[in-house]
Amino acid sequence: MLSRARKQKLLKQAQESNEPTVNTPKSMKSWFKPYPHQAAAVNRLLSNDGNLILAHEVGTGKTVSGILGFEKLKEEGKARKAIVVVPAGLRENFARGGLEKFLNKPNFQIIGSTSEKGMKDYVRPNAATPDKNYTIVSYAMFLRNKDQILQQTGADTLIFDEFHRARNESGGVFQNSVAARKQVRNFIGLTGSLVSNSPGEIASLLNISTGTRYMSPSQFKQRYTKVVGYETGFGGKKKQLRGIQRKPELVTLVDPRVHYMTSKELQGKSMPRKDISFVDVPMSREQYSMYNLAMDKVGPAKELVMRRDPSVIVKDIDPSLVFAQLAHARQISNSMAVARQMPLEQAAQVTPKVKKLIDDTISHLQETPDGKVIVYSNLIRGGVDVLDAGLRARGLDPALFVGKGTEIGKNKVTTQTRTKGVSDFKAGKKKVIIISGAGAEGLNLPNATAFHALDGHFNPERILQAEARGRRLGGQSHRPPEQRKIQVRRYRNVAPPGIKDRTTDQWVYDTARRKYMQNQEFYQTIQKPTKYIRKFKDPMTGKWRYEYPKQPGKPRMVSKAFTHALTPKAPRVQQPN
Repeated sequence: MLSRARKQKLLKQAQESNEPTVNTPKSMKSWFKPYPHQAAAVNRLLSNDGNLILAHEVGTGKTVSGILGFEKLKEEGKARKAIVVVPAGLRENFARGGLEKFLNKPNFQIIGSTSEKGMKDYVRPNAATPDKNYTIVSYAMFLRNKDQILQQTGADTLIFDEFHRARNESGGVFQNSVAARKQVRNFIGLTGSLVSNSPGEIASLLNISTGTRYMSPSQFKQRYTKVVGYETGFGGKKKQLRGIQRKPELVTLVDPRVHYMTSKELQGKSMPRKDISFVDVPMSREQYSMYNLAMDKVGPAKELVMRRDPSVIVKDIDPSLVFAQLAHARQISNSMAVARQMPLEQAAQVTPKVKKLIDDTISHLQETPDGKVIVYSNLIRGGVDVLDAGLRARGLDPALFVGKGTEIGKNKVTTQTRTKGVSDFKAGKKKVIIISGAGAEGLNLPNATAFHALDGHFNPERILQAEARGRRLGGQSHRPPEQRKIQVRRYRNVAPPGIKDRTTDQWVYDTARRKYMQNQEFYQTIQKPTKYIRKFKDPMTGKWRYEYPKQPGKPRMVSKAFTHALTPKAPRVQQPN
């Protein structure tokens, strides 16, 4: 038996050691060695009885972290079968780029649609079998067939990739996720976007991951945020700008249940750095005239977008109609073919922003021997279509990753064409790939050297998610560390010379920046050094322990469930279900 002095010495050594490690299970490839942030996340998962949100910044290896976590749970006898829920376009990526890459004997099935019947490893929901360790299913298919898949596979673990997709509490995905969580023992949520539009979104994710109704987003907003300013929105209404409050208490709530990590410590080493710049391109006079006609249909709200006029009052406004007209104006700002009858190839030449992006793409490939470029747009018409036509007219043959069933250049995009396009781009057979919002999450294109975005998004996390397709953990490993970088260019239309009006491109990025700054305060709150004083592994129990800042007084609670959420507790040893 260890003496008290020996125990104290071991405890002190554990406290002073901050480099987490984890033994790789024999089921995984022998060459795989987890990075410290991956080891730390898996140790947190094990100490938290198989329940954790891995909120690791995009591109830092969340997929293999989730696989490693599940394999360790299996090794310890705490898990047997997993259902992996992912966006439809990422099922192949999780299977081929995840399970087949990192496991010695990958054993999985992919739930597919009728049109995918006969594809390798694909089965229909009613044909799912219990002899597979992993069952990969899309969010949409899981929504429709949750009970059947759970029953037929005998799964005791849920792994949600791009977990932020489930946070809308009014949507069916959230409701089904809550119901499914109650039927399994373990839960692993993988996301690079813990919050997007509001910090309160984390409340919904915690409600799913823990299987407990901790609090609503509105309760989170009431307790942990405060009004720090106002801005004018559509209709002349004042919109609140909110900051974070009760930070130590917030850390106590979030940190045991979420493992958060940024890519800063990996930048330029095991992860390429981002070289970001905005490229402002003036519209032509003709284009600006057409664009203005479209903006006129927005009505008085045009003054808010283009001239930032806070005195504008718009009564009985229908936001859906306004945004539909704004979308039309954005399409015109991307492609003259939306405003004039002309071939897409011609539009790519006469639309200044598209021409500039294609010119820059070709120049980058000419100047960079190992160059590969991701070209991105949130729009299909007035976006992907004109980019595809313009690149082909200039002698390039781009790969495509957009929504299934979309017709681009008279060719329909399918699961098979998307998979082949990604494979060809990775192999260097194609030097350019065009992606839409369908490819903004999950795609792993590690050796891309440039990311050129034709347009932005109101959601800052969507922008960062898309840019991360080419900025991956271990990316550009063929280059020396100091040369590992990805050129990120965000293209924006601006008004012609002499006109000071703000364009929709500038407005979209301005909106995204405001949300980004709000989110950053939340992220900084749960980051070191404020989240906990230190963490260490208790040598007596083998469990990870955390020391938090002391809080003066007892916090006021809003409900019993809320009180429970704010009370730190030891890791559970019994099964939650």
